[in-house]
Amino acid sequence: MVDLRTDASLAWLAGLARSIDLAAGGAPWLVAGAMARDLLLSHAHGIRIARLTRDVDIAVAVPSWEAFKLIRTALIGSGRFAPLPVMHKLRYDGGISLDLIPFGGLEDDDRTIAWPPDRAIIMNVAGFREALAASLVVMLPEDTQLRVVSLPALVALKLTAWRDRRLTEPGKDAQDFFLVLSYYLDAGQRDRLDDEAAHLLDEPDFDYARAGARLLGADVRRFLDTARADTSVADLGRLLAGESNPSGPLRLLQDARPADADVALGLLQAFRKAFEAGGP
Repeated sequence: MVDLRTDASLAWLAGLARSIDLAAGGAPWLVAGAMARDLLLSHAHGIRIARLTRDVDIAVAVPSWEAFKLIRTALIGSGRFAPLPVMHKLRYDGGISLDLIPFGGLEDDDRTIAWPPDRAIIMNVAGFREALAASLVVMLPEDTQLRVVSLPALVALKLTAWRDRRLTEPGKDAQDFFLVLSYYLDAGQRDRLDDEAAHLLDEPDFDYARAGARLLGADVRRFLDTARADTSVADLGRLLAGESNPSGPLRLLQDARPADADVALGLLQAFRKAFEAGGP
């Protein structure tokens, strides 16, 4: 559990979570995207993030489009959410953008959803079921509880999203990936250097950030293995092999725009090494 009950700056998020709980009627849901990043890095561990978000991505497990529409209608009916032209977007309390993404029983066989009424807009929701199963409990002010995607699951989702939409939304997913990659050791992982990853301390070129990248790569692989996502492991392995090759296009690195490209490439290679090995 991540205890953020004394963080008064999150009172608004606690109110939003209670509203979603009421509208969801027991349907499981979790926070994903940049808000999960901020909660688990900045709020929980004090890691500085240049662009804290006020947008919230909510993934909700539903059996059908009818069930999703009932939740959306209940949110709008509460008076705190205003509809926007895009079906999955709402405005909360006049200023906060909410993305409400359904997954579960309405997915097609390829783990995508096709938005009604004409099914012209296709969205990849692969990984959300697994992310819900591996989610963390975060406690907010007024003893409000919500589920948040874990950092390894977030990274898996971000890499998949970058692959699918880098031409339409360049930068965002790559930057979030490298942010987690750079600071994973500081996000509650340092104690692991004393046990499961103690061998890293003996390496002649030991580096704390690269050690964190190795731990993250191993954790992302464990997340996918636990989810039995064989196709995702293969797909992600191919992506990493291409994007960590110094003579390759390095599109992921370019989209992230790191301050030091050589350092970032070293982190990516460390991540790939542990991902392929299944351990740090």
